[in-house]
Amino acid sequence: MDLDMVPVSLPKAAVPIVLPVPPGGVKVLPRWAEEDEVSRWRLKYRPHATEDPSSDFDEGAAWVELELRHFTRELPLSNLEFGLLHDFKVAIQTPEGWSDWSVAAQCEAPPPHPPGKLATLLPRVLDVSSVKVRWTPPIDNTTVAPGLRVQRYMIVVTWPPRPGEDEAACKREIMVADETESYVITGLESLTDYTFQIAAENAAGWGELSDPTVPMQTMPPVPTTLNQPTLRRPTHHSAVIQWQHPPFSEAPVLSFRFRHTSSADWSSDVVEIHDVSPALSQYVIQGLKPGHVYMFQVRAVNKYGMGIWSDSSIPIRTMDGATPSTIEDLQASEIYKSFIRLQWRPVEENGHPITEYRLRYAHTEDMAGAVEAVPAVVRDKGFDRCDVRHLRKLKYHFQVAAINHLGMAEWSAVMGMANVQFRAVECVSLQVSPTIGGLIDAFLGKSVEQVMAIQCLRAGLPNVLKANLMGSMHWCLLLVLGMSIFAAGVKKKTCKFNVDGAAAQMSCQVVCAISITLPTMFGAVPGVTSHQVMLLSRVCAIILIFLYICFIYFHLKTHKAQFQNRQAAEDGLPDHVQTAEDQDLSRLSLGSSIFLMVSSIVITTLNSQVLVDNILDLSERFEVPLQFIGATMLPILGNTAEHVASVSHAIKDEMDTSIAIALGSALQIALFVVPLSVIWGWAFDRPMSLNFSMYDSAVMLLGTFLVAQILQHGSSNWLHGAMMMMVYLMIAVISGA
Repeated sequence: MDLDMVPVSLPKAAVPIVLPVPPGGVKVLPRWAEEDEVSRWRLKYRPHATEDPSSDFDEGAAWVELELRHFTRELPLSNLEFGLLHDFKVAIQTPEGWSDWSVAAQCEAPPPHPPGKLATLLPRVLDVSSVKVRWTPPIDNTTVAPGLRVQRYMIVVTWPPRPGEDEAACKREIMVADETESYVITGLESLTDYTFQIAAENAAGWGELSDPTVPMQTMPPVPTTLNQPTLRRPTHHSAVIQWQHPPFSEAPVLSFRFRHTSSADWSSDVVEIHDVSPALSQYVIQGLKPGHVYMFQVRAVNKYGMGIWSDSSIPIRTMDGATPSTIEDLQASEIYKSFIRLQWRPVEENGHPITEYRLRYAHTEDMAGAVEAVPAVVRDKGFDRCDVRHLRKLKYHFQVAAINHLGMAEWSAVMGMANVQFRAVECVSLQVSPTIGGLIDAFLGKSVEQVMAIQCLRAGLPNVLKANLMGSMHWCLLLVLGMSIFAAGVKKKTCKFNVDGAAAQMSCQVVCAISITLPTMFGAVPGVTSHQVMLLSRVCAIILIFLYICFIYFHLKTHKAQFQNRQAAEDGLPDHVQTAEDQDLSRLSLGSSIFLMVSSIVITTLNSQVLVDNILDLSERFEVPLQFIGATMLPILGNTAEHVASVSHAIKDEMDTSIAIALGSALQIALFVVPLSVIWGWAFDRPMSLNFSMYDSAVMLLGTFLVAQILQHGSSNWLHGAMMMMVYLMIAVISGA
């Protein structure tokens, strides 16, 4: 039915009220007379096209009609083209029928506006470089038309500028295009104050930024949580733990920490281990109990703090305990005047600490009638040792066993000690004062060289004697000492020794080299007679003997601590104690010792006389130069014992004793035998002086300075020994040329 054809008696609708509702919408409120009973109403609208709003016959756009099925006092319209004027007409229905369309009301749909200001922005720190922010969308976002809802968000991150940094550069804008209410911001720096703001954007543009949040910092860059550690090679008291290092960060790891427990829930028996080196990726955990199940955790530490404990390792069980293992290498390391020292390498405890040791000894190998005791055992330099005192027999057999609270181990293999006599000279020295003993040892200890010197002077062979003396010094100083250092260096990377005692002996050796060089150089001066050289040599010889007596007094009286064996000094042993592995417990009497000394000197004299009388024939028969015989072959006779003893002690890592033997022997020749040979020549009216050849003097000086340079640091290695032996080899080759 066309409303325009309704009779005039029908109700009449008034001009509606149209209110603009942003964005792009209006609210239409119909109007009618109070007496009209309106049950329904309807609306039509269109964009305005003519200047006459009451005309229904213009040629504008078509009307859009809406009929309400239910009665309401207002009708909102949206999605109108904003910025454009629209015409609105209404018609009402009463019991009498529908009214005509009212006069058109005009209204312009308001343009959309940007989203409102977000009221809530909540940042939360996730880790050292990221923060998660959450927000509530604008209030009007759910009520606007779909086309005007928020399209994206902008998060603004700001931080205070550092010195010299532009403030404008201390800002970061992050666009969030998704329809979300949270976002994770990454790439932040630790220990920096950050503030956060957010704004929303729709088709109308950006809304206002929210209020800045309270400044906040990310977590300090503590190390990340490590992976679960692994364990291997459990023993009675230890296990090896392995772990992976955390990823590299701006704060390097300073150390690692471990903890372990034998309880399943970490509620008790928790032990922590701190300050493990950051360079390690595995570590031996000590102090575990045998037969227990353990779990381990690890975490890293840097300058900002500690990481979180890793997951617990797979439980591991330590080995069950047992009685100690059997001692396998029992030996007598040192034999003293009144007791013997036994030593052995530490045995396996097998899970339980050793409570004591048992010692037994007897006179027969079958251990019949053995005496059993509980010795006081101490650990020293990788060995367990004990002292057995008040022994009187010539031969003993020993056994040792370890005990823990589970029981006693089996007895070690029987170790026997045979009877070995002291040398006669040493026995005499031990029965007098240290100074007198030193003089006796100096005078008779080199009896072979002295007898050889007298025989050479008697036979008129002073050049052979000089070659012998020089060769003996080279033998002891370069070959014996070099071989000892080489042997010790092959067994051990670096050999330590008492540098004070070696320095005192080398200083005296340098003085001897100077005393030989001075007469030699003095004899080369034009106009100097042989008589003057002889006089200077005899004066120097007396000075050297006096210097040697001073050295003995220095060595044995005033500064004996400098020359004391380090082992004996640390153990607090008396000065007269001597160290020798295979030395007997008994000593010769003074009368027997003197008899043996006299007998050995007589035998040496006879043998030396025969040797010297046949030197010339030996040289002519085998075409061997006398210089080579004197410098290389004769020193073997008097220095073989020192050579063997020095190398043997070096192999046992007794470098103090080894160096004392080699340097002491060289020093006895240099400060005593050489000047005494000059005195013997003076007494027998033989031309024996200190005027050696320029070659011998130069070699003496160079060799002495080489050894002094090697020994000055208190440590050596096999290369030092090889150098000294090669120098001696060159000297020997030249002497035979």
